[in-house]
Amino acid sequence: MFYEWAETIGKIKKNPARKLPSMRNSVGIPNPCPTDDIQRALDRATRPIDVLMILFGELQGMRAGEISRAHSDDVMLPTKELRILGKGNKQRLVPLHPLMQELLPQFPTGYFFPSDRNPSGHMLPRSIGRRVRHLLGFQPGRNAHSLRHKFGVDALELNPDLMGLRDLLGHASVATTQIYTKASSSRLRKLVDDIPEPPGHRDRLQALNLDPPMRVAGSSRA
Repeated sequence: MFYEWAETIGKIKKNPARKLPSMRNSVGIPNPCPTDDIQRALDRATRPIDVLMILFGELQGMRAGEISRAHSDDVMLPTKELRILGKGNKQRLVPLHPLMQELLPQFPTGYFFPSDRNPSGHMLPRSIGRRVRHLLGFQPGRNAHSLRHKFGVDALELNPDLMGLRDLLGHASVATTQIYTKASSSRLRKLVDDIPEPPGHRDRLQALNLDPPMRVAGSSRA
């Protein structure tokens, strides 16, 4: 793009990158944290804020950096909303999960994850991330972002509103949100199961005395 711009405005006579192969964007793969791992993480929790870290990720879809800055002033119970300070200091308002509506008022006012070690007054994102990984047993791929992915997959499973999920997660582009459409195996199963059985096919196979049984894909052929 730089050389194309330079050629267009006459800074260079020939674009040296014209014949370079184009680069394809990598396609993200969702990594939702399994429910069993979350239950074991709750069993490892020794403090109320340990549980709260998990809930912010699992039920509100928050990043570790967003969790670290969560403050009691961000909880708006009259409207049942939560203000989240996301990437680039962009704020978004999201609905509070019913369980969070009940639990958050029980925590002290101020930062939900306070720390006197940092001038900010709250735990740093890397501290949140490290604690969540500890709670999840330091398993590969199990981290705060996998909790966020679980939220995305669960939300899309219940309601295929891609634009709404984009706003909930604070994505700049819906293209990022689309990775969650790949994780819903039950939705894919329903799409296939709902296709009607073609009439006559089963009867024809039975009439041909199908024997031996049909081989499954990947098996060796006779």
